[in-house]
Amino acid sequence: MPRKYSMHRRRAAVDQTRQRIIEATMALHDEKGILATSMQDIAARAGVALGTVYRHFPSLDDLVPACGARKLELYPPPTPEVFDGLEGQARIPALYAALYAHYEAMERPYYVGYAEASKLPVLRRFMDNADAYVRSLVVDALTPLGPSEELTGLAIALADFFTWYAFNRAGFRSDAAAQTAASAFLRRLHEGSNA
Repeated sequence: MPRKYSMHRRRAAVDQTRQRIIEATMALHDEKGILATSMQDIAARAGVALGTVYRHFPSLDDLVPACGARKLELYPPPTPEVFDGLEGQARIPALYAALYAHYEAMERPYYVGYAEASKLPVLRRFMDNADAYVRSLVVDALTPLGPSEELTGLAIALADFFTWYAFNRAGFRSDAAAQTAASAFLRRLHEGSNA
C-alpha cells in the first residue's frame, strides 16, 4: 500500500512540474513572443532545471500544442451552443458577440500566434485549425439563412481576429464592435434579399 501511495504522489509531482512549465511558457510567450523565448527562459521562470523542461517537452513541436491546449482550456472558444434557442438572423449578433469576447480574452496569444506562424510550422498548424474552427462556427450560424457565397465570405471576414483587433484599436469595446459587425452583415443580407 505505501508503494502505491508513493507512486501516486510522484505522478502528482510530475504533473505539477509539467503544469508549472506550461504556465511559465504561456506567460513568457505573451510577454516576449514564442520565437524570442528560450528553453532556458522557461526553466528559470518555472523554477526547474533546463533538463527538466526538455524531459517534459523535447521541442517546440511538443510545447506549443500543450500551451495552446491549455489556453483554450482556460479561455474556450464559443461553441454552436451560443445559437441554442435562436432562430434565423438572431444567430448573427450571438456569433459576433461570442467570438469578439473570446478574442478579447485571448488577444495576445492570437496576435503572437498569427505574427509568428509563418516561421514555426507547428504554430501555423495550430492557427490554421483556429481559422477553420471559426469558419465552421460562422457557417453553422448562417445555415438557416442560406446566404450566398459572397455573404458567407463577408461573415467570415467580420469574424476574423484582425477585424476584431481593428475595431479594438479604433476604440470600440468588444460588445459595440460585435453589434457593428452584426449590423453590417445584416444590412448587406437585407440589401441582397431586396435586390
